[in-house]
Amino acid sequence: MMFSHDTRNLITAVGHLLRLVDVAYLLRNEPYDDHVKRALMRLLFVEIDSLLKVTPRLKNAALAELPGNRAGQRKSVEDAISILRKSYDGSFDAFRDKISAHAQPLSEIGLLNLWGSIDYSVIEVFRSDIGSMQAALEDLLGEKFTPVPDYRPLPVVIGGPLVSNDDVMHQMYPDRLGATKGGSHMISMHSSMSKGQLVLSIVDFLSVDFALTLLVDDPKTIFTRLVFEAGWILAVIDLCSLLDNLFTDTTHDKSLLSEWAAVSMHGLASLQQLESSRDLPLEAEVRRLRNKYCAHLDVDQSVQSIAGDFATLDLQVVHRYCVRLVNGFELACREDMRTKLLTTKPVALPGIRIATPGTVRPFNDTT
Repeated sequence: MMFSHDTRNLITAVGHLLRLVDVAYLLRNEPYDDHVKRALMRLLFVEIDSLLKVTPRLKNAALAELPGNRAGQRKSVEDAISILRKSYDGSFDAFRDKISAHAQPLSEIGLLNLWGSIDYSVIEVFRSDIGSMQAALEDLLGEKFTPVPDYRPLPVVIGGPLVSNDDVMHQMYPDRLGATKGGSHMISMHSSMSKGQLVLSIVDFLSVDFALTLLVDDPKTIFTRLVFEAGWILAVIDLCSLLDNLFTDTTHDKSLLSEWAAVSMHGLASLQQLESSRDLPLEAEVRRLRNKYCAHLDVDQSVQSIAGDFATLDLQVVHRYCVRLVNGFELACREDMRTKLLTTKPVALPGIRIATPGTVRPFNDTT
């Protein structure tokens, strides 16, 4: 079928999103610990949100151009979209909005429940729902979307963020998701500490993002190229979340800068200096790509053109900027006893046995 340029762009967009969904789905079986798997699964929920926005547009555009009565095919696509939307809305959309595409405050109980809700069985349900929607779309369009053709398990790494469950020891974790990692964690007693722990969780996510890209650096296959892209999509999203939480007051909460100013934190001057030295042109380009390609997909522009812009992003410059921001944050934290605790690296506590696997159910628990 010869579709118009605009409809063909929508088909390209949906195909792109489906391949990223496939990548996230395939990563669920990699030998990483539960925390790392959930950090990587954030990509799936970002792409589901985009699919639910783009797919109805593609359906309508295709129906406007296809000949004949397509009532049965229309209903099949709409039913499949509805099923996926019902699974996503009201719970897992919050996982996307509060933890994945953004990093926003949550109560500790709300955070633990939301994080723990992402497990193997949930991923299987969503992949099945997406597969049904894909099949209905393919029947309507009369063409197939290209799957990921050459999956192979990723190389095993020793040490670093991409650890296995077997490598996890009982440790003390200072970030806001510390309680989910099967160890001990710090309990916040003030909003300034909660904000600092939220920033640390973003830093933790960035370490996973970059470790994933390093694992498939110089990719030789379509699968590893897509894994490399997925890691950088998450890194761009997380960098924007880091900047927002360090420096920008929103309707959701105050920035770390404002929290520290309110309590006269000793590291405030250093954090203000870090803010004044920001690379605003780089941030503008990163945020543009976040809003048009990574956290959302702008289908009012050529998807191939936006993908080309993303491919030309200077990754070394972005990585160095992330490192500078994280190091500046850590140095500022060291200037006050109240925030110095945030610089504590995960400390192994030998001789302590873990009575339970953590405060959330295991990722692979299908009971």
